Amino acid sequence: KDQAQSEEQAQKHKGYAYVEFAAQESVEAVLSLEAPMELGGQVVQLSRSIPMKDHRHTTAPNRKDLPQRSNQRTILQGKQEREDPVKQSQKCPTTVYVKNLAFDVDDEKLKKHFESCGTVEQVLIVRNAEGRSRGFGFVEFSEASEAQSSLMLSDSELCGREIVVSKSSRAITEKKKKD
Repeated sequence: KDQAQSEEQAQKHKGYAYVEFAAQESVEAVLSLEAPMELGGQVVQLSRSIPMKDHRHTTAPNRKDLPQRSNQRTILQGKQEREDPVKQSQKCPTTVYVKNLAFDVDDEKLKKHFESCGTVEQVLIVRNAEGRSRGFGFVEFSEASEAQSSLMLSDSELCGREIVVSKSSRAITEKKKKD
């Protein structure tokens, strides 16, 4: 039974092997072979082994069987767009972000404060689980020019506090209520 297990284990391999040569010239001769080497019916790839103590200072060579990241430029452009606040604000040109709100400011007071800039479509004051204001919110206007003019209300006073108005990087969305 032991012999059957060892034969079975001998047939399983991890897909790589190390060969130690007696002379440096032998290593160079094997690595310079033009024809693909076949071992046990499989074509094998030959490369120089890096001693373990030197591993931490080297990086693995590029794999030739996989295409290099042809979409890397696309990935980087997407990342830059997601992180660029200007591009994010262009997605929601009619929405502004308002912070430093007094906790007693409600939707009506906020809407009334911004009506001087244009038609206010929607107002959202962000609230915590108990329903108390978190001190910031969003105002959506009918046109982008109205939202742009509302930026002039930054540092204006609302319920005793100077508010800060900036372009919003996202649209107004409310959290879904738990049933």
